[in-house]
Amino acid sequence: MIDDQGRYFPSHLSPSQLTAYSLCPVLYRERYVLRLEPPPQPERLFGIAVHAGLEAQFRGEDDELTFLKTWKQHMATLDQKLYPLLPALRTRGLDLLQAVRDLQLVGEPERLIVVTAPELGFKIPIMGYTDLWSDGCIYDFKTSGYGWTQTKADEQLFQPAIYSQAYSDEHMEIPQFKFVVLPRIPAPVQIVDATRTGEQILYAFNEALRIHRAIENQEWECTCKGRFHLFGDGWSDVEDELAA
Repeated sequence: MIDDQGRYFPSHLSPSQLTAYSLCPVLYRERYVLRLEPPPQPERLFGIAVHAGLEAQFRGEDDELTFLKTWKQHMATLDQKLYPLLPALRTRGLDLLQAVRDLQLVGEPERLIVVTAPELGFKIPIMGYTDLWSDGCIYDFKTSGYGWTQTKADEQLFQPAIYSQAYSDEHMEIPQFKFVVLPRIPAPVQIVDATRTGEQILYAFNEALRIHRAIENQEWECTCKGRFHLFGDGWSDVEDELAA
């Protein structure tokens, strides 16, 4: 929401929004205040199509057909002469769906979570959608150029903590949290643990509160020297993380 003085106040926050601001306030302002969109990139569109297929898979629907239809729609937005490897991504997407099918995971896909924490000072809720809400575990699927290290999973501050808190609010226990990493290159699917402790969850929420207050104060100064701006050199390095 933008008031009559031109100041921006969000109606809610999400893990992706918090991650964007932590990378650079300018990136947050570009995406969520100015609502700018970068040019379509095959890597991002591939991730969207794979996630659509996975949601269909966990709903008992035709995951391959859903992926293929979504991918075809996105392909129409790209100049295929510039991206000769698009047919390989189509094949890779089908392979990834089969690889996840082989994991035999079960749960509720795309579950909306809403976390309110007025006791910490939050005036608005934190909202998001979990890729797969399972009994005792939350799974988040990440398409990636390559595999992930444990260090990379440990660096993901907001998503594991916020989704784990939502599960804890409902079940009175902290769940396991796992990233399922889906490489675009021919490589095995990874399951990387990102389970958080109560102290880690509280730290993440305190960081989220700091960001919330900075946004309310209209603090948009660049902290990345332009690297993570929508059209910056480092945008493609974090695009997969922000698609969640």
